[in-house]
Formats: sequence, C-alpha cells, structure tokens
Amino acid sequence: MAGPVYRTVRSRLDGVGARGPPWQGTLRGMQTVEIVVRNASGLHARPATIFVQAAARYASRVTLENLDRGGRAVDAKSLLLILTAGVSSGHRIRIAADGPDEADAVAGLQAAIAAGLGEPIDGAGTSA
Repeated sequence: MAGPVYRTVRSRLDGVGARGPPWQGTLRGMQTVEIVVRNASGLHARPATIFVQAAARYASRVTLENLDRGGRAVDAKSLLLILTAGVSSGHRIRIAADGPDEADAVAGLQAAIAAGLGEPIDGAGTSA
C-alpha cells in the first residue's frame, strides 16, 4: 500500500523549483504565487468577500496562506477561513491552486489583490 502513495507524492514533487523564481512556482499540477497585500484594510470584510467571490469562480481547489503571520493554508473559497488568516495590509500571502484552471485562478486572484480588491492601494493617490 505504501508504494502507490509514495509514487503519488513523488510525482507531485517532480520538478519542484524547476520553473520561475521561488515566489512563483509549481508543484506538478499546482500553481503558486506570493504577493504582498497593499490595500488599506488587508483581507477584512469587504475585500475578503470580493476575494472569496473571485476564488469561487474557479473550479480548482484554491488556498491562501498568510506568510507573515504563520499558520496553515486555508480554503480561499471560505469567507470565514479567509478572515481567520488575519491578513493585514503589508502582509505577504501565498495563493495556491490545484485543478483544471489553476493557472487562470492564480493569475486572476493575483490581479485582484494587486488591484486592491475594491479599495485604494497603500500609497496610491499620494504625491511623491
């Protein structure tokens, strides 16, 4: 029994680190990206709702992990779990997607966060 499980895990790990910089990579069949949240309130209330709605549009399993606070990756399609991740402005997060549209999911969610999730981005609108 251990043989098939080992092969499954091993096949998922083949090619780790083989593509792109360390903050954007792939486990075979899994896309990941790290991004800094720049909107003023982080992933709280309204921005978290927008993020969850965006994640729900994808068939892939999508997770979010707060890299600055630690803890485990949470289901990105659950508002309650996203809120428990405690993502504030300036926190680094990792988004991972696994499924048929994983590349689109990661790219779409990265773009949504970069756009501020309906809020101004920190530093936006200030003159230098």
